[in-house]
Amino acid sequence: MLANLSAADPGMRAEALRWFTAHGDSGDAAVVAPLVLDPGEFDDRDHDDPPESARTPVRMVALEALARLRAPGMFAGVFDDALQDGDLRVRGRAALGASAGALLARLAVEGDRGVRYRIAVGLLAGDVGRDQAVTALERLRGGDDPAAVAAASVLGAVACLPDAARSCRIPAALPEDLGR
Repeated sequence: MLANLSAADPGMRAEALRWFTAHGDSGDAAVVAPLVLDPGEFDDRDHDDPPESARTPVRMVALEALARLRAPGMFAGVFDDALQDGDLRVRGRAALGASAGALLARLAVEGDRGVRYRIAVGLLAGDVGRDQAVTALERLRGGDDPAAVAAASVLGAVACLPDAARSCRIPAALPEDLGR
């Protein structure tokens, strides 16, 4: 396939981005980055999907490609700017490479639970904002949506990391009544 990032059809641009994601490297990030501003949308339904519209922004696919090309450090400003996008799917993808400062600022105002989850997980990886991330995940845990289930799972894993702010909650020895 010839990856055509300048094709007139937004779906073809998205396919080109996906090709770069699978076959490119960090050197390709510079040609992918401008598509973060692409206003195009395309129908991303499979043949088995329901008939309602499934418009996917090209800029969302571009953010995913930049993250997978291991380029967030080089393009942190692009990810930071995308955290302000009106489409929650784009904001969620922007959390893949945004700076800790931008993530913390967005966490304070983000209304969507799924995006808050993605931001909190993004903050857990760094040293800055880890406490705020854990607090956000604890708040998200109270619910019955996918963000609540995911937050509970991440909190369970974080609690047992050796370098976590909280100590591991697994007992050092089993209680006597469970050992029998």
